[in-house]
Amino acid sequence: MLTHKSTLFPSTAIEAGKAFSPYVIKTYRALHTIPELGMHEKKTWDFIIHSLKEIRATSLLPFSIIEKRGGIVVDLQSGNENQPFTLFRADMDALPIEEKTQLPFASKHPGFMHACGHDAHVAMLLGYLKLATSYPHHFPKHPIRLVWQRSEERGPVYSGALALLEENILDNVGSVYALHIDSMAKSGLFHSTPGSILSSTGELFIEIGAQGGHVMREEISPSALEIGTHVLSSLIYAIKKISLQYPNCRIVPTLFHTGSAVNIRPSKAHIAIAIRHYYNDATSVKSILNLIKESVDKVIEKSPTAHLTRFEYEKGHQVTYNTPKVFETIHAAILDSGHTSQISPPAYAGEDFGYFLNQRQGCYYRLGAQVGKGVDHHSPYFVIDESILWKGVGFWFLLSRL
Repeated sequence: MLTHKSTLFPSTAIEAGKAFSPYVIKTYRALHTIPELGMHEKKTWDFIIHSLKEIRATSLLPFSIIEKRGGIVVDLQSGNENQPFTLFRADMDALPIEEKTQLPFASKHPGFMHACGHDAHVAMLLGYLKLATSYPHHFPKHPIRLVWQRSEERGPVYSGALALLEENILDNVGSVYALHIDSMAKSGLFHSTPGSILSSTGELFIEIGAQGGHVMREEISPSALEIGTHVLSSLIYAIKKISLQYPNCRIVPTLFHTGSAVNIRPSKAHIAIAIRHYYNDATSVKSILNLIKESVDKVIEKSPTAHLTRFEYEKGHQVTYNTPKVFETIHAAILDSGHTSQISPPAYAGEDFGYFLNQRQGCYYRLGAQVGKGVDHHSPYFVIDESILWKGVGFWFLLSRL
């Protein structure tokens, strides 16, 4: 565990990253042009391996490059080798979005885009490795494990974090850390929070069956479209009541699909609902689902020809929880380094780094990179302030000196 002792790190630790700004920006731009979906990061993977070999060629601290199914690993053995490793993670995958930024280094892969900053994460961690191995007085004070993880965006089935856990990535690891770019926070601002920082993610799928038929006989029975519309309206009202009972939960209907042709009254309607929450107990989640189902059942019971054919909840990532004492240590260290760190509210977003934090103490931090009023993550217009990426390099250097 990191212990905050100001004598163990220079007050200018974060500033040490500034010298590597050109390298990080160049690396970030190159990666931005080749976005790839999780578990398909071939060019990205090759780029990272090539970069690691280039760094190793001039490194004063020897290291090996380990390729695992879930990511690429570099262990830096320095300082007290009897101590457990401190793990730094950067994710590398992109999203199925057509980029519309018109940046000179925009995506060269049609239909795919780095719209969440993972290209910057990879670049910052590579920048840290370059910094940490350039001079003996930059060597980490304890063993560091660097992980470039694939497939963060695609949910539990394809989670790179879960793949790495199956490959025993946390063996001899004492604490874990991740840094995420935030396009909606003031550029250069570090921020995080003790305790829950990101929510658990889940998806609820509802399918409603009805008799359906020809449009000329709509009086025979209501179609799935009509019933589904009533169900959705009822749900929106019920969700407001559920939110009062469970304030740490966000329930958002996101999909309503029915019908196949203009002259057919549909016999099926599909509703999808995103459920985000900060409850780690199964009882609360079950109660929330029961309340939603009660609302659906009340509507369907009014139509004798309608029936519920699917009500299925699929678990997503678990809550991402920062160890409070670890957060306090990092927060204080950033402030002591002359930079700004703020406590920010938790967000209803998912992150597979939570699987690491469920097994080890650690912290998930954010670095603001807002351009203008900011463009949100997962937008085709997503952009970041690349001029502050050196602070991410400095952040990792700071943690390695604690």
